[in-house]
Amino acid sequence: MIQNLKIEVKKNMNQIVRSFEKRINKIRSEKIDPNILEKVSVFCYGSQTPLNRISLISSKNSRTLSITVFDRSLIKIVKEEILKLRLDCQIFLSENVIKLVFPLITEERRKNLIKIVQKMAETEKISIRKIRKVTKDKIKTLIKSKKIDEDNGRVIYMEIQDYTDTFIKKIDVILKEKERSLLHF
Repeated sequence: MIQNLKIEVKKNMNQIVRSFEKRINKIRSEKIDPNILEKVSVFCYGSQTPLNRISLISSKNSRTLSITVFDRSLIKIVKEEILKLRLDCQIFLSENVIKLVFPLITEERRKNLIKIVQKMAETEKISIRKIRKVTKDKIKTLIKSKKIDEDNGRVIYMEIQDYTDTFIKKIDVILKEKERSLLHF
């Protein structure tokens, strides 16, 4: 029972960190990430097909993505699906290649992005602390119902606090890395 509680706490806190990392990586900093197109799918060959199955997506430089569509007849459909994303970029077509050219990020925009990222990090830290609080309440309930003694409860709570500190530090590391990449673009 206690072991399951610890495993659940770690799993939930780890999910928060992974989710934060995924969302934060979608915020443009140094280089355009081809993963911004991961949700694009095209109706072709009788079904919805992910873009990465019908094309090769690569980053040409810090501002340009190149999408080489394997079947030329799909290029206009792919372009339409990319337009639906409302990306802040220019789109160029040539034969079976679509190029997305993104503008440079201004200093003001970078500062705003840093503020956004910091707010996201704080929200995730609060979520981790909520998990700690809920777990502490569960431990108190177990102590009151005499399923565990107070000393054991204190030890378990200290372990949960260690998990909390560890996962908050992970969020801080991810945040600092993103801030650095935004500032040194």
